[in-house]
Amino acid sequence: MFLSKLDSLSNARKLISDNQKTTEIEEISIWDAHKRVLAEDIIAFHDSPPFDKSAMDGFALIAENTFGAANSSPKELKIIDAIGAGDFSSKKVTENEAIVIATGALIPEGANAVLMKEYTTTDGDDLTIYSQVTPGENISPKSEDIEKGQKILDKNTFIRYQELGLIASAGYDRVKV
Repeated sequence: MFLSKLDSLSNARKLISDNQKTTEIEEISIWDAHKRVLAEDIIAFHDSPPFDKSAMDGFALIAENTFGAANSSPKELKIIDAIGAGDFSSKKVTENEAIVIATGALIPEGANAVLMKEYTTTDGDDLTIYSQVTPGENISPKSEDIEKGQKILDKNTFIRYQELGLIASAGYDRVKV
């Protein structure tokens, strides 16, 4: 019976149109958005990460101070501070100085590289380095993952847990679905 109504393409389109439901767009908490469909593009409100950060545990320093360092010809630096993950130092790294740094910590002013702790030994505030690094080495630069203003999800995207993580990291607490 139903199939007999589909004798032409125009009848099929009319049948679909007559039975189509329209839903209103609503703005909801992202925590209620799982298994819904985005009604708008998601644009990042801020950079991620929001600052240059250490990609590993080690020592923030001036890369040029490490040039020539090797097991056979180590170099000596002074440790002037220590920074935990997500933290920062008010001290500026200058010639032949280093700051102990944890993964995720903000790169201190003056430093342009991170030397892995595996290539060092310490004795109090004395740091002996046995390897060299290049400028930018072991640093995750600001906006490495997401740049402010970048479109990260398209309108009509089905929201799974992965998308919820992106939406939250972009700075949203509510979305239109």
